[in-house]
Amino acid sequence: MQTTVTKKENGTAVFSIEVPYDELRPHLERAATKLATERPLAGFRPGHVPYDQAVRVFGEAVILEHAAEDAVRATLGKALDENTLETFGQPQVSIKKMAPGNPLAYNAEFTLIPEVTLPNWREITGSKKTIYVVDAEVKKVVDELRRSLATE
Repeated sequence: MQTTVTKKENGTAVFSIEVPYDELRPHLERAATKLATERPLAGFRPGHVPYDQAVRVFGEAVILEHAAEDAVRATLGKALDENTLETFGQPQVSIKKMAPGNPLAYNAEFTLIPEVTLPNWREITGSKKTIYVVDAEVKKVVDELRRSLATE
């Protein structure tokens, strides 16, 4: 599996992943078994169809389409483990190349957790502002409260 990571300025990272056909083969066989379970073939027990027979009946493109989701989930997890980027949320996955007998290539765009550097809190200074309240202001606020809460 080849992985390329590109960081963008908008706080996202794009993982470009290419899965060789050899690594894709177990996912294809699992997808063929699942398809054979959902749509049983005459002469075979559900889920026990040889891969070659499943390809002949369902077509390699259909099996590849079902296997792509499983392969993306498995390889994307490995790619995230290999890189030290901290991501969150669901990725936006776009398949770039998916053809029978060829490697699977896709991009996954993640949102990155922003890097925050805090200043030394001991160096932060501030000035205390003193507030003076005049008796006339207090009387004015009390009179406004009496008027607003008065009942008829």
